[in-house]
Amino acid sequence: MNKSQLISPPDGNVLETLTDPRVLATAGGVAAYAYGEKALYKSARNLFGIASAGEGGKVVYYAVKADGTADTSATAPQFGTNRNVARAVGIVGSVALIEYSNSAPMQYALLGGASVLLTHMLQDVIPGLR
Repeated sequence: MNKSQLISPPDGNVLETLTDPRVLATAGGVAAYAYGEKALYKSARNLFGIASAGEGGKVVYYAVKADGTADTSATAPQFGTNRNVARAVGIVGSVALIEYSNSAPMQYALLGGASVLLTHMLQDVIPGLR
């Protein structure tokens, strides 16, 4: 991305800013990654477990019983690590694709997606951000 692609300062026309292709691409990337992340965790419960809010806003992870419910008899913190590793891979992959993509909307979508993954990673590591 070169500097000529940056969004210009607001001129008072909010609709023009919201319908800018770069803003729409970034928002699309945010939504796609957020839903994709949720779908990944739900489809691979054996790797990512079930997350639940614990005391003080901290996220607690549980293994999954055969019937698909959370096994609350013991926590399984390795699932949090698994999620953060998956997020880190997504961030690195997105940044790499930004570098090699020739499509500006794709670059903005990947940037939005990487921001979602980074935000969720930080929220897991720093409970006060939730």
